[in-house]
Amino acid sequence: MKRTKTLAVILFAIIVILGLGCSTKDKPDETASSPPAPVSKGITVDVFVAVESKLENIINATGSLLSNELVQIAPDRSGKLIQLNFNESSYVKEGSLLAKIDDEELKAQLAKQKVQETMAIREEERAQELRKIDAIPQDEFERLQNAREQIQADIKITQVQIAKTGVRAPFSGIVGLRNLSLGAYVSPSQSIVELQQTNPLKLEFDIPEKFMQQIKVGQKVTFSIVGFEKPFDATIYATSTEITPSTRSFKVRARCANPAGTLKPGNFAKVEVITGVNEHAIMLPSDAVVPVIDGQKVFVIKEGKVDERNVATGDRKNTMIEIISGIQPGDTVIVSGLLSISQNMPVQAGQVIDYNTHLN
Repeated sequence: MKRTKTLAVILFAIIVILGLGCSTKDKPDETASSPPAPVSKGITVDVFVAVESKLENIINATGSLLSNELVQIAPDRSGKLIQLNFNESSYVKEGSLLAKIDDEELKAQLAKQKVQETMAIREEERAQELRKIDAIPQDEFERLQNAREQIQADIKITQVQIAKTGVRAPFSGIVGLRNLSLGAYVSPSQSIVELQQTNPLKLEFDIPEKFMQQIKVGQKVTFSIVGFEKPFDATIYATSTEITPSTRSFKVRARCANPAGTLKPGNFAKVEVITGVNEHAIMLPSDAVVPVIDGQKVFVIKEGKVDERNVATGDRKNTMIEIISGIQPGDTVIVSGLLSISQNMPVQAGQVIDYNTHLN
């Protein structure tokens, strides 16, 4: 009886073990059949590949065109205006007679002095003959000499006064609009017309004092005028000797050719002064540079991850900014989604921004 029970227990245990084995075998192996978890590549961002380029260091300023020479034409003596020998807004040569003051009285005075000179010469010659025979004293002869010399000096004064009745151009240039009419009584304080020399012209502009050491005589500048498509060239010839306290700037003057007279004194000019050229500048879109507490930084893709770089910046040109340190040519710089990325975050490059699109 006991043997029968023992066999039954053993048989039951075998059945249970076999059942568990079948159940385990029939159950699918979840570990073996499930696919591997995907590796995250991060967000897609626009990038810019850093390259070396030519960068001109430019100082921008505004200024005005001035006449190379400018003078108000006025007579040297008072009198009636009897001639006007120019057309308004016309070109006149140096030395041209522009106007004439009435000189009839002076001419009459000169004629009288000429007669007196002739008489004085005759008296002196007669006295000289008498002096040879001691017929007159020496002091009388010298008195007659002095009288003749005084008359001749008066003649020279009158001739100068007559010459001053003619108003001449001190240099070649363009006369403006006349201020007086024929027959008017004019004095040295009254301007008859304005004379300007417009070829060449002067360009005057202000430069901040921090650029003082970069401005040199002989330096080339370019400027643009409203209404003209092409820029013009000028050459710096002088700078002011002091800084204006109110603006902390100093004046610079340059000269530009104006043979056709297309430019006019008073034209407003936008000026560019090229102070140097960097043939190996690294330029990035300014949107790629992020300001931080201790400076500025950019994000670079390195081995599929974000790499933060502290950078030092220089000059700007349009939407580009110069990177002085922190970036090397060939670095892939992130220019989009900057608020969504951080150090070592996985990212992948999307659109590559064209350098020329941003620089021009």
